[in-house]
Amino acid sequence: MKGKDFQDFIEQDLVPRLNPGDVVVMDNLNIHKMEGIEEMITATGARVEYLPPYSPDFNPIEMLWSTVKSVVRMFPTRAMEALEQLIKLALMLMEIRLRTGLLNAVTVLIKYRTSCKTSWADLVLRLGWLNRVGRDGRGDSSILAFYHATFQEYFAALTVEDWDYFMPRNHVNFPVAGMRYRIFEQQWKQVILCWLGRKDIKAQKKEEFIRALVEFKGGVRDFYGYQAYLLAAAGINQFKACSLATEMVRQVVKWGFGYFNTEKQEWRTFLDPIKEAAREVIPQTIRPLAIAVLLEIIRTTENENSRRWAADSLGKIDPGNPKAIAVLLEIIRTTENENSRRWAADSLGKIDPGNSKAIAGLLEIIGTTEDKFTRIQAADSLGKILTTPEQYAGVVSALKDCLSDETYRDNFKRFAKCYKLICNCAENLPYPEFYQPWHNLPTTPHP
Repeated sequence: MKGKDFQDFIEQDLVPRLNPGDVVVMDNLNIHKMEGIEEMITATGARVEYLPPYSPDFNPIEMLWSTVKSVVRMFPTRAMEALEQLIKLALMLMEIRLRTGLLNAVTVLIKYRTSCKTSWADLVLRLGWLNRVGRDGRGDSSILAFYHATFQEYFAALTVEDWDYFMPRNHVNFPVAGMRYRIFEQQWKQVILCWLGRKDIKAQKKEEFIRALVEFKGGVRDFYGYQAYLLAAAGINQFKACSLATEMVRQVVKWGFGYFNTEKQEWRTFLDPIKEAAREVIPQTIRPLAIAVLLEIIRTTENENSRRWAADSLGKIDPGNPKAIAVLLEIIRTTENENSRRWAADSLGKIDPGNSKAIAGLLEIIGTTEDKFTRIQAADSLGKILTTPEQYAGVVSALKDCLSDETYRDNFKRFAKCYKLICNCAENLPYPEFYQPWHNLPTTPHP
C-alpha cells in the first residue's frame, strides 16, 4: 500500500467511523507515521497508540505458530508436506521480490490450480495461511497470497540452515566474488531476525553470525560496517544470550547520543546519518539493557540535547518512565532555549497519555510562556494526553481564567489557544461536569 492510499483509507474509511475516546492501534510502518495521519485521527477525539517494535501479543506469527503445531498433530502427513512447500515457496518469493523490484510489497502473489482440491495448497487455504485474492483471468487458476507478509518472512527463515546464506563466511574486507550480501538488502532484515529467533539453530552459530556482523569491514570506510553493526543490535533482541549484547547496546546508544570526551572535557556526538540510524535501532534492541543505558545518560550528562533525546527515546521504549518525564519537565522549567522547551513539550505529549505530571507541566507552559510556538506545541500535546473526565475538568479549571476579557485584549494568541483546548474539553464532558470546574463548584457524585 502506498502512502496516498493509506491517507485515503484513513480519511475516507476510518475517520468517519471513529468516536471520541476510541483508540487506534498501529505498528511502526513508515506510512503509519506520515504527516497528517495522526492529526486526522485525533481530530475526531480518538487517540493513536503505536505498538512497540516487537509485540508478541499482537504479532500474527505468535498466533500462527500455535495453529501450525495443532495442525501438525492432527494431520501429520499433509501438514508436514504443506509446511515444506510453504517454506520453499516463501524463500522463492523473497528472491522474486528482489528481482522484480517489489521491495515494499505487502504480499507476493502465486497461482494455484483449482483442480488440486486435495493438495497441500488446499489445506493451507482452509487453514488461512494463504488467502485467495483473485483469479488470473484464464479461469483455471487462483491468485493466492500469504495471509501476512511476516508469515512469508518467517517461513523463508526456516529454509536457511547457515548464516553464510546472509553473508559469506569467508568475507575479509572486500566483496567475495559471486556471493550475495543479503545483510544489506532491507527486505531480508525480518528474515534474518526470524532466523536468529529459531530455537533449532545452535547458539554457537548465532554467536558467530552476530560477531561477524559486529566485526564487518567493507574496505570503504565504515559505510557498511555501521549497517552491519546496527543489524546485529536489532538481532540480539531475538538472541538475548549473545555474549556481546551489553557492549553492543552501549555502543549503539553512544552513536545515538554521544559521549563525554575526558581528554578534551567536552561532549562529542557523531555524524547525523550514524546518529539517526542508531536512534532508530535503539527501540529494536534488548529493551532492559537500552533502558539502563539511557537512564545512565540522563543521570550523568550535562548536555541538554543529549538528555532530551535520551528521555524521548526512553519514553518510546518504556512509556510512562518517571525518570524520562522528570527530565523533560526539568528542561521545560529551567532551559533558556525555547526550541528545547518546545521539543520537550512535544515529547511529553507522546510519552504517557493520562500522566498527571506531564499534564501539569504542559498546563504550566501554556500559562506562563510568552513564546507563541511553544504555547501552541504545549496545547497540542496536552490535547493528546487527556484521557479521563477528571483530567478534562482539571484543564477547564486551570485555563478558564485565560479566557478573560483582559487576556483577549492583551494576549489574544494565548486566549485563542486556550479557547481551543477548553472547547475540546466541552466536547468530551457532559454539560454538568463542565459547569462545575468552570464555576469552581465542588464536585458531586452522580445520582
